[in-house]
Amino acid sequence: MHPYLIAVYVGVSVVVIVLVAYVAYRVYNRSSTYSRLATKSNGLTPPRIVLTPSSPGKAAKRLYSPTKTMERNQEREEKLNKQRKRERRKDVMSMWLPKRKDTLPITKTTIVQPMPMEMGQQNGAPRGRLTFSMHYQYKYESNTSAFVVKLLNASDLPSNDSEPLDVFVKTQLVPSRKQLFISKVIRQTLHPLFAETYEFEISYQDLQTQKLLFQIMEFDCLSRHDMLGEVRVNLADLGTHGFNILREVTLCINITKPHGGEDGEF
Repeated sequence: MHPYLIAVYVGVSVVVIVLVAYVAYRVYNRSSTYSRLATKSNGLTPPRIVLTPSSPGKAAKRLYSPTKTMERNQEREEKLNKQRKRERRKDVMSMWLPKRKDTLPITKTTIVQPMPMEMGQQNGAPRGRLTFSMHYQYKYESNTSAFVVKLLNASDLPSNDSEPLDVFVKTQLVPSRKQLFISKVIRQTLHPLFAETYEFEISYQDLQTQKLLFQIMEFDCLSRHDMLGEVRVNLADLGTHGFNILREVTLCINITKPHGGEDGEF
């Protein structure tokens, strides 16, 4: 082979080897730089430059940091959770509801109506009295409310020749009449003890337009039941006398003659 060709071959080989070595050096240097940046950023991807247009026709450079982004997201979630909790409290709180309690604290008030001599009864004999309690209850856990009525007892019921009677009571709200509760029959007594509890599903606003009606009935298995009397309580009037049905109120009310008309018919 000619010496000139050998020299050219050797020169080309040397140039190729130098180029390969230079490329390998650059690749190694770049990989080591990325590894150092990843170590500084706690194992996350290295920071990179993101262009965000802050104004028309211009672009600003902003440093993107995954760690700061995660912290911002956590702060945003915490603020949203606090806001949701405040909204839930507003849904269940009002002017008359206590805070941080499952149910309303019940304070009892007892009202006894004087016994008048009713006109139109034989020898002025009274029709007796009915004792009951009532209050409006709100439960935080189930987010429900109800008007709770406790039918306690009756006393001195009218009877021919003072003979004992079989008695039961019908309880409802008028004029809505959506729910009707009938007590058990108490036999052979003029002083029946019921001790029963009823819950009316009604909103507090609608309750102000209702009357609580008790109808005291004499049970008769052979014919139609006879009505001994009734008790009506206008719930809207209780507030005008200083009583709050959000607290348990016990009433002892005189039993009156049955009223005619739509509200008194059964």
